[in-house]
Amino acid sequence: MNKQRKTLVKAEIDGLRALRKAMRAEPMTAEALAKKLEAVKARIVALHDEEQDAFEKMSEKQQCSTAGEIAEECVALFEDAIDYMDELVMDVKDSEELDFSEIGYSMEDVIDLLSDIINM
Repeated sequence: MNKQRKTLVKAEIDGLRALRKAMRAEPMTAEALAKKLEAVKARIVALHDEEQDAFEKMSEKQQCSTAGEIAEECVALFEDAIDYMDELVMDVKDSEELDFSEIGYSMEDVIDLLSDIINM
């Protein structure tokens, strides 16, 4: 993971934390929250795609090295974060009444995955 992508991942973490804080301060509609979460997911997908491309551009020798293994693990963590975001968006869209505590916990799961990426 290059420095630029790490900076972008940190920005997504900060954005999710800010969104979680804003949810608590001023509850929003499910539709508004789903749109914000979909935007975050789209940015995470873009970061995943960049990391996947970087891994694929490595030589076979580099892919088998420590750097390649780290890149591959980052890709897997991005995929997990995307899956969590998919579930979160679906839960928000399908809910009749938003449980902001539960949503906050799910957002924290995504934050933890993104933090793991930064710490690799």
